[in-house]
Amino acid sequence: IEGLVKGAFVPSNAVDPKTRGVLDLTGDSYLDYQAGEMAHQRERVKGLQDMLTQPGLPNDVRTQVARDLDRAQLDLAETLGGVAAQMVTAGVDVSTPAGKQLTQSMTSSMATIQSPAAKAQADTRLATAQGRAAGNQAAVIGSLRNIGR
Repeated sequence: IEGLVKGAFVPSNAVDPKTRGVLDLTGDSYLDYQAGEMAHQRERVKGLQDMLTQPGLPNDVRTQVARDLDRAQLDLAETLGGVAAQMVTAGVDVSTPAGKQLTQSMTSSMATIQSPAAKAQADTRLATAQGRAAGNQAAVIGSLRNIGR
């Protein structure tokens, strides 16, 4: 324990807290970064949604959480649209394992959004991406838009 306190012992699974790992999912580093941000934002939205369901939450706190949740959903919608647009730009084949994982993450993100304003924002961004997509990409983005309706 003394070694841990003084920093002499570093566990083999230690991660430098200053670096944030970027997934190497698609081969497009920006798309991979955006996908990681989307997952982080999705978890934030879920956390705020869970917080709102807690009994005994004071009204002033509930109001602030609801406000934060609205903003978080709008952020997630914007990022989701950005991921879809970058997926099209990068030409990701949605039938590959990386494409399927990205599609699953986008689907989960879209299903997490409950706010009508955020759903509308996501639909607008997805419609723009879908207009540039072809084949399976267009079908995947169309399915995402249906989830948001």
